[in-house]
Amino acid sequence: MSSPLSRPVRVLSLSLPLALVLVGSPLLAQGEAVATRPADGAQTVELSPAQAELLDLAFAAASTIPVDPHVKDRSRTQEEVVVACLELDQPDRALRYLKGIANWRKGAAYADVAFYLAQHDRLDEVPRLLDRARKVAETHAREPNAQEWRTDRIRAKITRTHLSLGELEAALAVGRGLEPSESATVEGAHVVYAEDVTLQEQMEQLDAMFATREFARIRAALATCIDLFGRHYDDPQDRKMVQDRVENVITTMPAALRLDALMQLAGTSLELGDRSRARHYLDSAHEIMPKLDWSVEYQVPVVARLASLGHRAGDEQAAAGTARALEMYEADKEKVGKVFRAGVLREVAETYATMGDASAALGVYWHAIEEGADNVNQRPRAMDLAATCASMARHNVAPDDELRERILEIKAGLTGS
Repeated sequence: MSSPLSRPVRVLSLSLPLALVLVGSPLLAQGEAVATRPADGAQTVELSPAQAELLDLAFAAASTIPVDPHVKDRSRTQEEVVVACLELDQPDRALRYLKGIANWRKGAAYADVAFYLAQHDRLDEVPRLLDRARKVAETHAREPNAQEWRTDRIRAKITRTHLSLGELEAALAVGRGLEPSESATVEGAHVVYAEDVTLQEQMEQLDAMFATREFARIRAALATCIDLFGRHYDDPQDRKMVQDRVENVITTMPAALRLDALMQLAGTSLELGDRSRARHYLDSAHEIMPKLDWSVEYQVPVVARLASLGHRAGDEQAAAGTARALEMYEADKEKVGKVFRAGVLREVAETYATMGDASAALGVYWHAIEEGADNVNQRPRAMDLAATCASMARHNVAPDDELRERILEIKAGLTGS
């Protein structure tokens, strides 16, 4: 790959001229938007026709994976498309898709949609969805060889929704006896949503979680701190209390976790319009990178994410950082397993999309599509096609006619139709 604008060489005889085209306001596809059904007076975000088709293709590709013997991969890939729908404010589409999930992940998806609706004032629908999530959990618990953590994952998500609505009694009833990693997540949610509790008291509860030295509780406490950092951003004194706690805690953590936390803090700062503070965290993140002896498949995505955050923070060198990520991949591509290549490229394509470089984004997505298709096994081909289509939908990158034809060609090859 000589540049993001270079289309992959293909064995198939589709040799139309390169046309890496996106039209409209940054990364918006051409054509009228497709409206989704509003409910309970909530305003529903509209999708472009390309986004709607890409999501449909993503879920359809995931659904070509045979239930037997690959129900785990099939359901996980389908669930990832449901999550993409929620990221795009499409809960009704998410509900339509999740009905096709065959295992316990359907319950997790019901609970995720319920939480989304609870946060967007569509409260009348929440009890019904939580009840469906609960029934899936109960059904899974009765299955032969059922794994408790899966049931607990659903219960933890249900509990989170009850806590967000102030339904403490219901939350306690559902969340009692969860296994450690899930109970830690619920414990963190309880800190965030607790009523009539001061920030100082919340910090003391989080300190107790940090002091346990249990990895799951430390990670949950850190995630909660970062959440509170955003919630108290407008109050300088409160923000400093949370900020100091986070910064002190992460100094004791392994470099990889520290890097992740710094990127989250930078992202939160950007969401709240504070570019200066975001750059401060990104500078610290860049200092950590040389200390990480990672293979290219792990390093390239992080370099791309840092470039994406840097661009949003106003860093004029962000484009160079994205190009460097691509160069790193090109130089060591053969060291990356085939099943990982498309995923690495998606991270770079998403960064170009964030930066508004439509042609580069589409060029890298072309490579991701081809790398994903270059596998003799149907299951990883389906998983990569679903992930790439969902990624393009999330970032509103519309395929040109030739790429769309290629996507449909690969999809037809999965089903034999």
